[in-house]
Amino acid sequence: MESMNGLMTRSGVAIAAIAATFLGLVPAQAAKPRDVPLSDYSIAFGEIADLWWPSSGTSFPSGWSAELGSTTPPAGTWSVTDIRFDDDRYVELHVAVEPPPPTLVEATNAGPAVMFTTLGLYGGFGGDVGFQRLVSVQHVGLPACIGDPCRFETDVRVDVRRLPRIARSVPRLRASTATIGFVLLRTFAGGTWLQRIVAGDLPDQPGWSGSLTEPEDWVGQAPPMGLFPREGARDSAEGPDVEPVGYPSIVDAVRDSMGDTSMPVPSTDVRVFATFTGCDEPVAATLHTDDGDDVPLGRARRQDHLDTTVSLPRGSTWSLSWAADPSLGFTVSDVPLMVTASLACDESVGRTVTGMTVAEVIDQWPSDR
Repeated sequence: MESMNGLMTRSGVAIAAIAATFLGLVPAQAAKPRDVPLSDYSIAFGEIADLWWPSSGTSFPSGWSAELGSTTPPAGTWSVTDIRFDDDRYVELHVAVEPPPPTLVEATNAGPAVMFTTLGLYGGFGGDVGFQRLVSVQHVGLPACIGDPCRFETDVRVDVRRLPRIARSVPRLRASTATIGFVLLRTFAGGTWLQRIVAGDLPDQPGWSGSLTEPEDWVGQAPPMGLFPREGARDSAEGPDVEPVGYPSIVDAVRDSMGDTSMPVPSTDVRVFATFTGCDEPVAATLHTDDGDDVPLGRARRQDHLDTTVSLPRGSTWSLSWAADPSLGFTVSDVPLMVTASLACDESVGRTVTGMTVAEVIDQWPSDR
């Protein structure tokens, strides 16, 4: 699973030149896709199906490892059961997820959630080169869950009839798999904060689950993820088979239709003024917490500074994305803050050399720092 630092932007475009032997996931099939009926397609869940996510960037909490199955903080769980290939056209299944709770806001201050289901086509060209393409994205609204642990579950029906046509349109494509992925998007604090819960594989257990006609139940993990602000959400990009998905407006519509009793949390404005020297390429400027929460600040290409104000929950502690020194962070109180920083880039060595100082913070540091 990728680091997801920078809200993991995945769009509905063909992802070619994937090293299939590295993934160890392409099941061998002798026939070309045009000769393979849907009933013989393999089916996969988990990370191989993680084809889509637009904008922004929460990340894993500090110290958490998906590969090692870290339990601090603990991951949640995903499960897919009751899988059925119906009438050679649809895959019907039951999905359940018990997500880990957030830390930036209280888990009880939750609103409705939205579960997105993606359908993708995965295949190989022979050798160690693979192919992956997003085919469709659908969603369903789910009522708020304010318990800990929470459990969301729903029945999903995915139309897979387009897969053979798309497979036939890709020259020399061999070995066809229907990939079905899931993203649970939770809302908190009156819809002002969102949390993306992805469906990941368990350590050493890839997501292959038999074929469409002989599927196997799947169990995966829901890595702990930070929150990001609703105002930073953006629509997904379009692809050859998928129109842009306006997930922010989908979230708003679900909250309106289901009702949302969660309340905004007490917050304080923080103004960030940063200057850039010698930075010809755009800098991914964000504020983040050790728990993976992320607030994009943005920066236009070749602009020598940014000046933006964000509203952050009181009591939370943040750092700038390029600041390796944790002592340069700040904690939000009830007094507005002014944070100034600088970044010098060295393009001659092909990477950004970071250096950041907090020149002014209009507040006293907490006594325990």
